[in-house]
Amino acid sequence: MRLTKYFTLLFFCLSAPTMASSSYPQHSGDSPFSFSIIAEPSAEFPLSDRQPGTLDSYKFSDSEQYQIQVELPVSRYIGNVAEAVSNGTLSPTARLVIPAYDVDQHTSLTADCDGDGIPDSLMPEKDEVYFNGEFIGVLSGEDSIWKFNDSLTVPITKVNFPSAPGAVATNTVSIAIDTANRSILLSNGDVGCRVWGVSIDWVGLKFEAADPVYLLTGLGGNSQGFENSNYIDNVKSSTGLRAKILDHSAVSFGFGCRPGELAAVQDHANSHIDKIKEDSELHGSHEFHLVGHSMGGLGGRMLISNTEDTDIPVKVATMDGQPVYQNLKTRSLITHGSPHLGTLLADIGGVLSSGITDFCDLKPATWAIANPTLTSRKGAKVAVIGAAADGNDDQSLSLTEVLGNQVADVGEANKLYYILYYYDSAEWIVVYRDVFGVPVPGVELSLIGDSQLNPNDTMVTVASALAATGAISQTELDGVNHGTVIEGTAQSTAISIGTSSPGWGDLK
Repeated sequence: MRLTKYFTLLFFCLSAPTMASSSYPQHSGDSPFSFSIIAEPSAEFPLSDRQPGTLDSYKFSDSEQYQIQVELPVSRYIGNVAEAVSNGTLSPTARLVIPAYDVDQHTSLTADCDGDGIPDSLMPEKDEVYFNGEFIGVLSGEDSIWKFNDSLTVPITKVNFPSAPGAVATNTVSIAIDTANRSILLSNGDVGCRVWGVSIDWVGLKFEAADPVYLLTGLGGNSQGFENSNYIDNVKSSTGLRAKILDHSAVSFGFGCRPGELAAVQDHANSHIDKIKEDSELHGSHEFHLVGHSMGGLGGRMLISNTEDTDIPVKVATMDGQPVYQNLKTRSLITHGSPHLGTLLADIGGVLSSGITDFCDLKPATWAIANPTLTSRKGAKVAVIGAAADGNDDQSLSLTEVLGNQVADVGEANKLYYILYYYDSAEWIVVYRDVFGVPVPGVELSLIGDSQLNPNDTMVTVASALAATGAISQTELDGVNHGTVIEGTAQSTAISIGTSSPGWGDLK
């Protein structure tokens, strides 16, 4: 079946700092254990490696309570720590990591410590470790060798976290050397003998926190749909994760149409990246998940490509006074009603969509080129949700079926649904009409369809919404329009998907 419909319109015209990759001070010291065997330094792995006179120095017990004290600044903002642990978005413990040299943990010694000619029986080395003043354990090791201590744990509630985004909290790791021989009774009645020493290369604190979710707005950049649907509150109540809406300018202010270039999608993605960089630095989290509505899902795919193909460093911590930069990393994207094959409505815009880049970037011809290329090469997972507004499949939308839609008038919504349902492509030709004897140029639109019908949400067909190359899951919802594709069941579906394969809430 070939369906053709014609429209005539008056013709008019429209005139139309770079940084390197993630960076941090490299390992300095004599031990064979670089901190990189645990992880790169980050807001969730603060450490100190260069403190002259404290680290990389062989030290004995003395009159001070602690011979080694190292401050670890924590910049990862958590908020309510107990609530985060209860929600599973923060590990219940943190792990101290300390490479230590010459811990004579199993060596007993007999020596004349007080010089009275009588040998004294001395204790093996006991180096006590304290975290913010509380005892948490002792160092392990052997005579004249480096030992990697990574089994000392700290209840996460004992860790000082920032009180607000952008703040820094200080945690102190202290080591009291050779405490067993400090109070040992010697043969001449004196107390204490200076026997064992130790050298510490670096000190790190490792904990796990889940990554935030950013909600990307669609064409026009308006955040109202996400706000009205309480998406942020539902993400938090269901998963405990921090969520934030990222809007953008109403249009990219680009002109011209070059299919496949995606200038407007790139512009919106860049706007999102700027906001994510700012938020990441405040909260100390360089990894994140995305949810995109409509054109926002296309921007999310571009954002994945940008963060995988280009180093985008953000300062997330400091290490011995030096900044620690980590590259932004997109872990997943869930799209609601995004036109991964474009939408015929962009073609119907005709002259407008040929001049304004935002509309051009929604054309089917654009996504015939772009869709196969915007795939993750580094493990970001994409899940897609599409909707068919005609829930009872009677080829007519009722008031209930258009409720909450961007085009809420039943008649107008049905026109859009009808066009997408029956037609597949559009063609424009210039025609001249005689107006009072004067030929006036106009444009004539031809809509073309075949026997395949196209369920849709009044803006995007189900086939287009489910067509993202490499998607790990595809979900179709019935009785949902383009406005409500981010509400109710759609949200529950997205959150359920997010907490499974995409790994929302995973601690890493």
